[in-house]
Amino acid sequence: MRRPLAALLLLINLALLTWVLFGDFQGRSEREPARLQQQLNPEGVRVVLPESGTGDAGLASLPRNAPPAAAASDAALTASAAALAMAASAVPAGLGASTAAGGLGPVAGAVTALNAVCLEAGPFDMDDLPAAEAVLTGLPAGSWRRVKLEPEPAYLVYAGPFANQKAALRRLDDLQRHGVDAELARELPALEPGLVFSRHTEMAQALAALEKLQHDTRNTRQARVVSTSEAAAVLLRVERPTDEVRGQIAALEPTPALRGGFRGCRKTAS
Repeated sequence: MRRPLAALLLLINLALLTWVLFGDFQGRSEREPARLQQQLNPEGVRVVLPESGTGDAGLASLPRNAPPAAAASDAALTASAAALAMAASAVPAGLGASTAAGGLGPVAGAVTALNAVCLEAGPFDMDDLPAAEAVLTGLPAGSWRRVKLEPEPAYLVYAGPFANQKAALRRLDDLQRHGVDAELARELPALEPGLVFSRHTEMAQALAALEKLQHDTRNTRQARVVSTSEAAAVLLRVERPTDEVRGQIAALEPTPALRGGFRGCRKTAS
C-alpha cells in the first residue's frame, strides 16, 4: 500500500518540477502584447536613466515634437520684452509726444525736446525779446534766427494784463464760479497774463459781445476789445541743430528769460 502511494507522490513532484522548469509563465508575466496595444502614443515614451535630474525626467516624458511649457513661456516673455524694447527705442529720450517727427506743436510745461530736428523758444513780445536773445549770444553765429509769429486776425473781448499769473487764475476761477466763460490768454505775450472772453472776426461783433458781458456780469468794467495784431510776437528758432548746439542749449535749461526753454517747432507761415 505504501509503495503505490510513494510512487504517486513521486510522479506528482516530477510533473510539478517539469512544469516549473519548462513552463512559459515567466514569459507571460513579462511580455503582455495586449496591454501594449492599449497604450496611447507609445512612441512618445522615453526611458529615463536613474542618474538623470528631476527636471530632465519631466522633459523626457514629453513627445519630442512638443516644446516644454516652461520653454514656451520663456520664449513668450523674451518676445514680449523685445517688443517693448523696440517700442521704447522708437521715440528718442526727452522727446515729447507732441514734438515727434520734427516737432509740430509745443510741448506742455517746461519739458524740453532737444532731440527734435527743429527747436524754438518763445513766443516773446518786443519787451521780452532782448533778454531772450542775450541768453543765446553764446550759441554759434547763424545757428538761430527770429521767426515772426502773427496770430490769425481776430478781435478779442479781453481783460488784463494782471499783475501775475496767479492773479489771472484767481480772477478766472471767480468768473467761472459765476458761470462766465473765459480762458487764459495763450501764445499772446503782449496780452499775458490776461483773460479772453470771446473771439470775433468783426469789430462790431466784439463790441456787441463786450456790451453784453458788462451788462450781465459784475466787475467786468475793465474788459475791452483788442486786436490780435497788437499781439504779434517773435520766436527764436534753431533749425537742424548740431550735437554741439544741442549741448549748449541743454546747458541753458531752465532759463526764465526763455519762457520755459526750447521745444519742438510748430508750423508757421515763415
